Amino acid sequence: MKTVLHECYSLLRAGDSANAEAVARNWLAKEPDSPQFHSALGISLFRQGRASDAVAAVLKARRKDASNKNYFNQYCEYLNVAGLSAEAEVEARSALKEDPMSADFHFQLSRALGRLHRIDEAISSAKRAVELRQSDAVLHAHLGNLLAKSDQLSEAEAEFRAALKIDPKSVEIIASLSHVLARQKKIDEALNLASEANQCEPSNQAYLLHLGNLLNQTGGYVEAERHLTAAIQSTPESGPLNFVLSHALARQGKTSEAIQAAQSALRNEPSNSQWHAHLGNLLSKAGAFAEAEIAFRKAISLDPDFAEAHNNLAQVVAKAGRINEALELTRKAIVLAPNDSRYEKNLHSLLADNKSNHEHSDGKDDGVAPANLANSSAQQIEATGIRDPDVAELKLNNGASVGKKRSWLGRLFS
Repeated sequence: MKTVLHECYSLLRAGDSANAEAVARNWLAKEPDSPQFHSALGISLFRQGRASDAVAAVLKARRKDASNKNYFNQYCEYLNVAGLSAEAEVEARSALKEDPMSADFHFQLSRALGRLHRIDEAISSAKRAVELRQSDAVLHAHLGNLLAKSDQLSEAEAEFRAALKIDPKSVEIIASLSHVLARQKKIDEALNLASEANQCEPSNQAYLLHLGNLLNQTGGYVEAERHLTAAIQSTPESGPLNFVLSHALARQGKTSEAIQAAQSALRNEPSNSQWHAHLGNLLSKAGAFAEAEIAFRKAISLDPDFAEAHNNLAQVVAKAGRINEALELTRKAIVLAPNDSRYEKNLHSLLADNKSNHEHSDGKDDGVAPANLANSSAQQIEATGIRDPDVAELKLNNGASVGKKRSWLGRLFS
C-alpha cells in the first residue's frame, strides 16, 4: 500500500491530478476502507476543480479516521471552496466542543466565518488560533488578511511581519504585506516588496498588476510599461494587464498607444464601467469628443451612480455646445458625489458660460474646455496619495478601497 500511496502523491506533486485520481480509485476498488486513499482522491479531485466531489471523498476519510486533524482541515477547506461554509462552521464548532484548545479547529472556524462575511467573529477565532500556536506563519497571515479586510491596517501589518519572520520566503505573505503598506501610503517599502514578489513569481498576474500600479503611482511609468508589455505578449487577452499598461502609456504622453491598450482591455471585459470611463478620458484628451461621449455614456449605462463619468461626459457635451445637457449632467454628478468640490466649480463655470451665451447677440458658445484628464482627479489624488486619477480608484488589497468603491483589482485578491 505504501508504494502505491507514494506513487499517488508523486503524481500529485508532478501536477498530474488525473492519473493520481486513477491510482487512488484503483486502490479503493480493492481496499474501500483506506482513509489515506480517500484523502488522496480528494486532493486529486480538488486540484481538478471538482470541489464538491472532493468533499465527498474526504468525508469518507474522516469517517474512517475521525481523530486525524489533517482530514478535518482538508474537509473544512474543501467545504469552504465548494461554497458550503455554513457546513464548515458546524463542523468546526462541533470539533471545538471536543477539543477547545486546538489551533486547527479555531483556524477552520475562522475561515468559515470569513467566507460567511462575519469578519469580527472570524478575527476573534483567528486571534485565538494564533494564541494557541504563535509559531505558525499561516495563522498570522490569515489573521492579517482578516484585519486588512476590516481596515485595521496597522494591526494587519504587524501580523504579516510576524508571519514573514517565521517564513521569510513566503511570496504570498510578501505580497500581502506590500498591499497593506500601500494602503497606508508606505509606498517605497510596498514597491520593494512588490518587486520581490514579482521576481519570485514573474508569471503571477496578481503580483504583476500590483507592481504595475505601484510603479504608476510613483512615476515609474517606463518600468511599468516594460513589465506589463512583456507579460501581455504571453497573455494578450488579459484585460487587467492592458488596463494598467494603458495608464503607464498615458502618463508618458503616449495617448494613441494608451487608447489601443484600453480598447484591448475592454474587448476582454466589456462590462467594466471604470475602463470605459478611462477610455473616454483618453479619447477626450486626444480630441475625439464624439467617441469619448460614447465611452462615457457606456460607463454610465453600466454604473448609473458613477459621478466622475457624469462629470466628464458633461465636459464633452459642453465642448459640443450642448450647455443645458452639460448642466443637467453636472448637477447629477453633484447629487451622486456632494462632497466633491470639483463638480460645483464646473457647474458655476457652465452657468457663467450659459449666461454669457444669452447676453451676446452673436450666439457664439464659448463652451467649457473638456476635463484635463491627467489632472481631473487632483483633489482625490492628493487625498489618496496616488498620482494617477484612475489608478487611485483601484482596490489594492482584499477588497479594501483606496478610492472609488468599484474596482476590478479587488476581485483578484479576494
